[in-house]
Amino acid sequence: MSKFPQRLSRGNGEYLTLDETRLLLATREASEREELAGRLEEVGLILEDARDDRDARTMERVNHTPTRFWVRSADGERLSDDRFSAIPEALGGIVAWVGPVYRLVGRGRLQGRENLLCPLPDVLL
Repeated sequence: MSKFPQRLSRGNGEYLTLDETRLLLATREASEREELAGRLEEVGLILEDARDDRDARTMERVNHTPTRFWVRSADGERLSDDRFSAIPEALGGIVAWVGPVYRLVGRGRLQGRENLLCPLPDVLL
């Protein structure tokens, strides 16, 4: 994770800090959630909502798509460069890209998932 900036400025006085326990994973083709979850375990990752109570009524949902999945370290520890580098091999070539996750910080910001985002690494502005 050392290849990503620790902090990004939004230009409005707010900034983003790198969450070293999370990633956004993009696959080349649509992937089944359950199959991907099994492969992620090989490198100590889980889907962001893997341990959520499915029966709980909550307004907080994780926006997985058929080709993009929010993941985090299963043990809650920061992702080392070695573990980050092992992801494409563990997933057998289905990885299109892996992006860093940042947390919006500033006045009145909570620590929930609603403040997590990933600047897409395959887009140039």
